[in-house]
Amino acid sequence: MNGGRICGSCAVDNPSTAQFCMACGAKLRRSCPECGAPALPEARFCVACGTALQVDGEAAGPDAGLAAGLNIVHGAVVHPAVAHELGLAIAA
Repeated sequence: MNGGRICGSCAVDNPSTAQFCMACGAKLRRSCPECGAPALPEARFCVACGTALQVDGEAAGPDAGLAAGLNIVHGAVVHPAVAHELGLAIAA
């Protein structure tokens, strides 16, 4: 079930709209699909790695943050400050 919510208790992939795991009943928490860090419901980007997060009714993808001045580095959306911290070159 690609794009679902992985249960932190039993690792079952649940539908993206699930609030509780369909296998074990544990409450599902939002997390970054790239690094697994916890994410607040209103977060548009992961605070740990900068990955664009899907917001209800909105698809995350390469263009998700470009209007906010973000950049694409090796196919990932990256905030300029994060790119600078990591020493990544930003293509114009």
